[in-house]
Amino acid sequence: MKFYPEDPDNNSAPLNFFQLLDDSIKFIIEHEDFDAFRAWLFKNIQTYMTPETPFPAIDTVPAEIMARGLLREIWNVVPLPGNGFRPSPIPKPKRNSPCSCGSGKKFKQCCQGLADVPPLPAEVVWSLVLEHLSSKQKTEAFRKKAVPLEAIEMVVNGYIDEGMLEEAAQLAEPLFFPIIIYTNETSGFIMEELCTAYDDLELRDKKHFLLDHVIEKSPKSPLRSCAHQRKTLIFLDLNKIDEAWASFKRAMADTPGSAVLSILEIQILMVEGRFKQAGKRAQFWISQLKRDRLYDNEKLIEHLQHVVDNPEGDHGFVSGIHDAVPGFLPALVKTALDSSLPSYKFSPIEPLDLDDMSTFRKQIHTQLTEAGIGTEDLEEILDEVVNKQRDGMEPLSDEEDDYTLMPSKKLVDVESLWKEVFPLPKPFGVQFFPHEHEEAWSPDIAYEWASFLHDHPEAFDSLDILDDLATALLCMPGSTRATDDRLAVPILKRAWTITKTSVPEGKGLDWRSVENRPALRPLARLLSLKDDKGERDNEYYTMIEEFLALNHNDNHGFRADLMNHYLQSDRNQQALELAGRYPDDMLPEIPYGRVLALFRLGEKKQASKAFKQAFSKLPKVAKALVRSSMKKPKISPQGVTFGGKDQAWLYRDAMRDGWLKTRGIMTWLKSEIKR
Repeated sequence: MKFYPEDPDNNSAPLNFFQLLDDSIKFIIEHEDFDAFRAWLFKNIQTYMTPETPFPAIDTVPAEIMARGLLREIWNVVPLPGNGFRPSPIPKPKRNSPCSCGSGKKFKQCCQGLADVPPLPAEVVWSLVLEHLSSKQKTEAFRKKAVPLEAIEMVVNGYIDEGMLEEAAQLAEPLFFPIIIYTNETSGFIMEELCTAYDDLELRDKKHFLLDHVIEKSPKSPLRSCAHQRKTLIFLDLNKIDEAWASFKRAMADTPGSAVLSILEIQILMVEGRFKQAGKRAQFWISQLKRDRLYDNEKLIEHLQHVVDNPEGDHGFVSGIHDAVPGFLPALVKTALDSSLPSYKFSPIEPLDLDDMSTFRKQIHTQLTEAGIGTEDLEEILDEVVNKQRDGMEPLSDEEDDYTLMPSKKLVDVESLWKEVFPLPKPFGVQFFPHEHEEAWSPDIAYEWASFLHDHPEAFDSLDILDDLATALLCMPGSTRATDDRLAVPILKRAWTITKTSVPEGKGLDWRSVENRPALRPLARLLSLKDDKGERDNEYYTMIEEFLALNHNDNHGFRADLMNHYLQSDRNQQALELAGRYPDDMLPEIPYGRVLALFRLGEKKQASKAFKQAFSKLPKVAKALVRSSMKKPKISPQGVTFGGKDQAWLYRDAMRDGWLKTRGIMTWLKSEIKR
């Protein structure tokens, strides 16, 4: 009789063996006593019978027979903490020896005739043992190298699949800290899973520390190669190509000829745009992998052959581009962006009649509908926008000198055709993505709009189409920084260059005019991408200055970063000038930045007056600044509360050091608060 299924989810077996095994292991680890386990098993065996048991569960004789068959087989494979995490097996009795089941009979008269239980794999047993060891016991078992790495990998993978990320990290970390216990290929796989857990837990500093620790402390090994490979992907994601190549070469030195390195090398070459070289290296790897007799590389060779046959095509796993992207698109984008810039006409916009709220409501209704806002939310959002407009909180432009960029008639015709094939609406307001955006990457739809671009290369001259294309690329499933830098960023830069060269010096475009958003959104997106990558460098702040010069209203709030930058760079006069452009600003960086700049410039009377205005609007900011410590409040993913503790904490976190470095200002600030 087969006591247990090979598949633990197989409910047609006569015995729920995996539950029995798990409970047996728990009991054995706790008691480490064969006689006690034997008594427990005989007492409880019936509770593990399933409806498929070929005899009634109340029939204790067959149940005892089943227990006798399992008793020694289970006990003999369970590692005992008290025995150095090794099993303490009960040997198979000789024919005339007493049977180990405790019946008192000779073995030949008792259990000798029972069918042998199939052997239990060590990694399966240990995967259950690990669930029942204490943290101290696990560490000791790892130190003694008693645990099969395959068992650890099995449990870590299971934890991650079930979203138990902290448990996965706690189990894997003792393999690498404080000392590295294993350096083989399986330990590399576990390290990869630990990195995945850290990423999902947003513990990226711990991930980098782990990788650096392995690289520094591990000898030449598959483990160290895995760490270099992971660093290669990190550098590639950051578009740091030189660093990626350096890490790749170190990985190659540690494990020359490793199949996974073929994927990595081709990926770097693809991101660089060195397609011919990628084809040559793919051919080299094919010849190498065909000589490998240890592993089945057939599928990998097939993928590499596609690179050889069509180096500039899309090859999914090696190019870093999503499978839905038609193969010709990357090359098409590269070619189109090298073309000359189109000519746009800088034209005035007919002023809106702000007294006509019904017309305004219809316009906003159209925008919301086009942005994909569902009917459930539409009316509520519409009422809010219209009420703000009526109350003067968000006035639309009604200046006579409001302008927009007008494309040629040829481009207008192309844009009209584009709207028939491109599925996404425009984002609403300052959002970067429409309400729903998955449809763009349905393979048939993606091929249709990409084919349109192939057939109409002049589409890359249209700000409206470039805006849509950037939307699609930035919301592409599985996109990375590398794919953004390769496809989306060049699109955004071309659009922004068209805008800059088309607007006369000293003139601007108002974001509040919907017609201008495809011209302004590219730079806003570029700024957002740099911010996401932590690239708040001089170029970032210069780009903000350009954006504010063109769109003075700054609906995205980039002026806050610029104000902090001016003050942190001790450019107080520029900070004061920036604040003067936004006299009634509700972003704390502007009114409080004005106060700090005036104080530093020695204008204390004006600073006091500016403080009163700032304090009347945002008192919690000042109170947060003077506190020696402040607990971080909950920050909602939906946004910051104006005038709330979260807004105050964020400003304090960003700028308190700048205030503290200004001699005398904290004493002055405390006295101003008390007035």
